[in-house]
Parts: sequence; C-alpha cells; structure tokens
Amino acid sequence: MTTEPFSAYFVEVMETEKDSFFANPFIRAMEAGEVYPDALLTYVQQDHRYLDRYLPLYERAYTALTKQPIGDLFGEDPEEYEAHNVLLDLAQTDDQSIQEGDYSNLPVTEAYLQHMEAAIDANPFVGLASLAACPFDYGYLAELMIQENLVTANNPFVGWVDYYRGVDWGLTKVTLDILDQEAQKVSPAIQEAALQAFLKSTKFENAFFAQAMEVVHD
Repeated sequence: MTTEPFSAYFVEVMETEKDSFFANPFIRAMEAGEVYPDALLTYVQQDHRYLDRYLPLYERAYTALTKQPIGDLFGEDPEEYEAHNVLLDLAQTDDQSIQEGDYSNLPVTEAYLQHMEAAIDANPFVGLASLAACPFDYGYLAELMIQENLVTANNPFVGWVDYYRGVDWGLTKVTLDILDQEAQKVSPAIQEAALQAFLKSTKFENAFFAQAMEVVHD
C-alpha cells in the first residue's frame, strides 16, 4: 500500500469495474428509461431484506472501530424517502407491501450478506470495507450516470439516481473517513484483505442489480 488515503483504492476498483456495471441489464434499462415493474419489485424486495441485516452489521463494525454508539447516522432523510418512492411507484408497490410481503432472500442477496458477516467476523476494519461498497458504489455510479448524461431529466429514474450521486457526503463520507483513519493503525496485510473484501462486495453489488432482471422474460 502507498501513502495515499486507503479509500483512494476504491476509486481504482470502480474504474476497473464500471464497464461491467454499465453492461448490467438492470442499469442499461435504467439508463434507457425502460420500466420493468417485475424487476423493480424484485429489486425493492431484495433491498428491503438486505438493509434489514446490513444496518445491524454496519453498527457492529462501526462500534467496534470507533468505540462509540452509532447515534443518528441512519436518521430519516426526507430526500432519501422521496428517492425510495421513485422505485416503489415504478414497481407499483408501497412500503407496507414490501415490509409485510412473504418472499425469501434470493441467492445473491444471501451470499452478499454472508460475505459481509464473515468479513466482520474476521476483522472489523475488513468488515467495514466490505460494507463500504454499498454506499460508495451507488454514489460513484450515480455521479457518472449524471455527469455523462446517461440519465437525463426526462428519465423516470432521474430522481433516484440524482439522490445517490457523489461519494463525499452522508454515510459514504463517514465510512471513508473512518477507514482512512483506521488504515493507519492496521497492517498492510489487513489493508489488503480489506481491499479484497471491498472488491468482492462490489462484484456482489453488480450481481445484485442483475438478479432483479432475471424475472424479466422476452
């Protein structure tokens, strides 16, 4: 590892992986403004199952590293709620149906969650790096999609994409700041393990999008 901030390596990962994301059928449909309600329903259902376990995992890693309670880090954000409603509306569903629905974790969702759980079990720094891919990848990709006019003002997904753009705010910034600080305290071997955990999570993020499109048939 070099002397640059640890989180700078996340940019390198996403520069390597971005073409794979932009070839993903879910993201391609989003860029084209094509609405597949079944795929979006699958996505928001799986996202609900994912977040149910992601948030406690994040709190566990955060507390282990900072020795502080998580506080209101996951406090309600009206703009995030509006962005979330974009997908709910396009999926022709609502929060109550998602929360009360009878459906299971799909294979990618379950494997992704198990990966993050195992990373935290191994080391909280490695664990937080595995958790960082979720907010970082969304922010990085959303920024590219807006900057490169892949999602324009008349696209039905623009509100959702615009909310997540950027990696220098909110949960993403908090996570990167902690990782950059804590990286100075861990060995190069742990840093490398953390980077590999981030890379694996990034690949799971791509697969998570793709699995939602598997319900769409020609």
